Amino acid sequence: MQDTTAKYSVTLYDGKSYNVDKIRFDDLLDLAILKITDSEGKSPADLSAASFLPLDTQVDIGQFTLVMGNSLSNYSNNVTIGII
Repeated sequence: MQDTTAKYSVTLYDGKSYNVDKIRFDDLLDLAILKITDSEGKSPADLSAASFLPLDTQVDIGQFTLVMGNSLSNYSNNVTIGII
């Protein structure tokens, strides 16, 4: 369930914190896409975009996967491996 009135922020591994300007959720996929801004409302210039596989990349059952995140907001810099 989404809380449209909540204020969110992102803290990176180096301690820098950014405001979340826009957020889109997909509850079915358990995925959120965020747009972050600095204190002046501008996109941070010192960040680079994450790389993802092209949409037409074949992913097979049995293939290993690696997930990085902040599980339940309690486990920062969390890395989990699994099998599709």
